[in-house]
Amino acid sequence: MYLLIWTFASVQLEMPIYAPRLTRSRLVAHGARWNGSVTLEDTMYYFGYCTWLDDVEVKRFMPAAKPITKGYAANHELRFHAAAERTDRGWCHFSNTAEAWGKKALGVVFEHDAKHFEEDYDDFERCCVTVYGDDGKTYDCWTYRLITPGVAMRPPNFYWEHIPTGMRQWNFPEDYIAQVQAVFDAAAPCPRADRPNPSAIPGRSAASR
Repeated sequence: MYLLIWTFASVQLEMPIYAPRLTRSRLVAHGARWNGSVTLEDTMYYFGYCTWLDDVEVKRFMPAAKPITKGYAANHELRFHAAAERTDRGWCHFSNTAEAWGKKALGVVFEHDAKHFEEDYDDFERCCVTVYGDDGKTYDCWTYRLITPGVAMRPPNFYWEHIPTGMRQWNFPEDYIAQVQAVFDAAAPCPRADRPNPSAIPGRSAASR
């Protein structure tokens, strides 16, 4: 079998000549960085598992995103944590620790313009994950998670309300909705739960989100 070998930074990938088309998410999933030697697709897949399940919220961040299918990430779960040492509020966290083993994080696969992959937000990092779609396909996706999850803490009400709203918009199972509610209830209260949404247009700073 003839192989093509591409080298990205210190990672060498061996792929058959009939390999599927490469996307940034596929490259990053292999620990590789694109050096311009292959053509990447213009669209990518984002896995929305938290506030971005709500149509209103996802349009704030990715106005042209196209929902593809519901699905799940194996051995992951939705948690709520403060960012690092801070204790001002909680955020969604896409956890894959030992506690998440055997669990499923439900969400939606969105197709979007690759420019959104370059968008940074304080306290969050990008990670790649295989999502098993309800359409029977698997997707190489990326999503955001906290860089350093701190104490378990609830997010403000304006943030939290997008989550049950979004889960019901997508007809998630009631037992899953109850599971997320239980995780929320078990976390420490947000010190300023009634704080308003700080900005109609989200920015990189945590203060704008």
